Amino acid sequence: MPNRFEAGGTGTGGIISPPSYILAQLLVDLGMGVAATGDNTPWQVQCVMEPLDPDQVITVYDVEAVQNGRIMFTGETVEHRGCQIRVRGAKYHVLSPNDGYARARIMAETLDQRVRRKTTTVDGIQYLVHSVDRKSDVIYMGEDTPNSRRKVFTINVTITVDRLTQM
Repeated sequence: MPNRFEAGGTGTGGIISPPSYILAQLLVDLGMGVAATGDNTPWQVQCVMEPLDPDQVITVYDVEAVQNGRIMFTGETVEHRGCQIRVRGAKYHVLSPNDGYARARIMAETLDQRVRRKTTTVDGIQYLVHSVDRKSDVIYMGEDTPNSRRKVFTINVTITVDRLTQM
């Protein structure tokens, strides 16, 4: 389906789902984590609120967007929505499924290499993610204390996204 920037495009533009929800679903689509189920399955992708369990979890938060001006012909604001991906693992670096750093590093590289005009669906609304641009490397934030000694890493990104589903 063409978007509004292509010849004959019919995209509708503005997103109505929080950017964190769109990015979280994209991470699931890319196999970086699994959909949140509320149980103790490792590497569930959560939005906005991080659960105490399991130890291995990915949480996506909304942060400040970057505005890059307007399209003069239409008046549309060009905005790259900001998100922070928080990866919590049982270990720092042991090259195992519980390794927080390895999970975050693979996620960063996957977002760099595999996200180019990917579609994803949130609550029945289809979105076109043009790109996910990292604004930081994998950052070690320390231990998840006082709850535990789990290791926490973050990746800061902006996403360029359009809604494809007509409302």
